[in-house]
Amino acid sequence: HCLQTIETEANLDQLQIIDFDEDKFNKLQTFKLPVSGDMVKIKFQTPRMLDDIELQTKEAKRKYRSADIEFDLFYLLKNVIDEVNGIKLSPDKLETFINNLPAKDMTKIVNNVDALNACIGLDSTIYLDCPHCGGEVRTSFRFGSEFFRPTNI
Repeated sequence: HCLQTIETEANLDQLQIIDFDEDKFNKLQTFKLPVSGDMVKIKFQTPRMLDDIELQTKEAKRKYRSADIEFDLFYLLKNVIDEVNGIKLSPDKLETFINNLPAKDMTKIVNNVDALNACIGLDSTIYLDCPHCGGEVRTSFRFGSEFFRPTNI
């Protein structure tokens, strides 16, 4: 909130559980893009998918250091887009589709991915009071593979 780093502990038992709503899930998963008009179906993100996106992004940044590309966004879109207009695209066609997406369409996909991920399971949003300025800080708890299977036990 005030650009200060804070450390805190959270009681995960206090996180709210969001029940599955099939209609809401389906509306968020398959939708029409505002500019291109394409119908897109996205995948529900898993901790494994998040790890894969992180690895792919790191590898691309290492390999193409001088490139001015948002690799995070590119690999997010590449991993979550399941179908375009009812068709599963080949990796090459999917990359071309992503590279030609208008910014408004990309934003729509990212917003739907976030909403889809938040529409079932634990609400990972945590509200804290900043000990430095007293302002309310909104953050989230990320469930990665380390949460379910820690490597340092």
